[in-house]
Amino acid sequence: MAGAFSAFISIDGKTALGADGFTGHEMVSAIPEYRVELSELTGKVEDFLGKTAEITLPPALQTAAVKARSYCGIVTDVELITDTSNAMSERQRGRLLVRPFLALLGYSSASVIYQNQSSVDILKAVLERNGLSRAKLSITATPPKRETCIQYNENDLSFVERLLAEDGLVYFFHDGQDGTTMLVHDTAKPFPANKSGEAELTDPANADAKLFQGHGMGLGRQIVSGKVSLTSYDVEKAAQAIGGPTTSTDTKMTGTPSVVEYRAARGATVKADATTFARQTQGGESRLAGRTDHPALFPGQALKLAKVSDAEMKGSYVINALEFEATGNGIRTRFRAAPKDAPYLPPHLPKPVLAGVHNALVVGGNDGEPACDAEGRVKVKFFWDQSKETKDTTGWLRVAETYAGKGYGGQFTPRVGQEVLVSFLHGDPDCPVITGQIYNAKNKPPFAKANTTQTGYSTKLKGKANELIFDDAQDKELLTLNAAKDYALTVQDTATTTVTKDEKITIKGEASRKIEKSWDVDITKDLTLDAQNITLTGKSKLTLKVGSSSIEMTSSGITIKATNLTLEATQLTGKGSAKFALSGGQGSVQATGPLTLKGAQLTAEGSVMAKLKGSAMASVEGGGMTEIKGALVKVN
Repeated sequence: MAGAFSAFISIDGKTALGADGFTGHEMVSAIPEYRVELSELTGKVEDFLGKTAEITLPPALQTAAVKARSYCGIVTDVELITDTSNAMSERQRGRLLVRPFLALLGYSSASVIYQNQSSVDILKAVLERNGLSRAKLSITATPPKRETCIQYNENDLSFVERLLAEDGLVYFFHDGQDGTTMLVHDTAKPFPANKSGEAELTDPANADAKLFQGHGMGLGRQIVSGKVSLTSYDVEKAAQAIGGPTTSTDTKMTGTPSVVEYRAARGATVKADATTFARQTQGGESRLAGRTDHPALFPGQALKLAKVSDAEMKGSYVINALEFEATGNGIRTRFRAAPKDAPYLPPHLPKPVLAGVHNALVVGGNDGEPACDAEGRVKVKFFWDQSKETKDTTGWLRVAETYAGKGYGGQFTPRVGQEVLVSFLHGDPDCPVITGQIYNAKNKPPFAKANTTQTGYSTKLKGKANELIFDDAQDKELLTLNAAKDYALTVQDTATTTVTKDEKITIKGEASRKIEKSWDVDITKDLTLDAQNITLTGKSKLTLKVGSSSIEMTSSGITIKATNLTLEATQLTGKGSAKFALSGGQGSVQATGPLTLKGAQLTAEGSVMAKLKGSAMASVEGGGMTEIKGALVKVN
């Protein structure tokens, strides 16, 4: 008879089937499970598996004051059992497991990068990826956005539960009217009112015909950590970030147990995280437990105990867990609740640890081009990332360098298309950092030769490369510096170059050198200058000197000093436009051919004696008058 059924279950909205047994459990931030036993179930497994289901309690449990609740979900497990007690019978018994739509996430996993999204945004994205975009959500939380959030080979359900817990959010099902609704709530705020109203219980000693009774109710309390503190690294400030210490209990006890925990990638939110951590710790400190036959209790629902004998137990609570079993006569429910001002908050869930390194490609432009921000960070696309995005695949990733100082150090920023190695600080999936670069089948090394003796650097965008090459071939060791275009060398103080053998410099264009003070060139042997024209300019003086001989040029004249001075030429001309003088201890003017001395006036004078002699003939001639004069004049 229908009255003997414990509950009724409707599959895909079809006619309800009577259930001989119905049990289940619900808990804040956990997937509810409802188990239904049917004495007779006709059909195949696929007729039930994956179908929506609604479980209702018998009409006898309905009262004028309280309407028995329903339980909704999807059939995730079916067991059909053939009754073998009668050989002629083909009767099948059935067992169904019903869970809300969120349970389907437990059957999927993915590797996805989320950017600038909150935990609630990510929850919606995960639901949509799993074909659950129409799932009913009631959200009373506005968590902060995360610059980068990485899910790597992580179960979808574990992933979203972890993110919600990190932000101090809880979830539960059934708003009091619609059993398919999932509520997401920020426990820093009061729980939303259940649409069926507040539940109120009394104890047997204070029985009230209008109220359901709670049996075996007890109030418990346990020791929790007295203080909690969190530390992290704030990337934006490049400094340690500290949250707390925050008091998580007011219990007076011997000793003060405390927790100090490091969490990577939470520098900007570490203070808020510390507050959440304290509430997570405090949430398990006080608890209320009991039994009741109330047919309409929900996780997250307010529970009032006003008419109870224990004064300490009186007050308002929030239900966080239910275990129930329905029979034809009613429903027996075990409940757990926490004080309204200290509601239960699930513990912080650890992140999966990403060990080892991951390879990825730098993205953000055309292959070979730089695509970094002002801090030298780049974006990458992991090979496990199946999204169609090719540019904004990740947030900006820092690059490990050989030397990193304040405005100085080494910088070899990976370029678009290059394969890089990515590690995760502290194994945290939200803390990727590029630790190296590797060659591959597309990007070959610059010295691609088996057993090469060359090492070094070769950098370029297009065309020629800037190179610094070390060749360690025995007896052929070579250091090569190649500038693809220009070369600039600046030395702030002193530069010293020593070449132990030979040096050869070839300049195919022009060369210039500016020296603001002195330039000394010391050559042990010879100096050869070979040019079409040579110009030496001294603003004040130019001196050429060999031993005691010298040629000195100034702006007023040229002085030649030497023990012997020889001027030799096919034709030699000496000219003074104003005056010309030759002077010496002894002097000789000699020519192998004719010699002419000519002037407007010509005077030949010897201070002791003057002699004019011709070996063959001598002639003294005046065009006008000739005068020979002396104290004594002798002609032949």
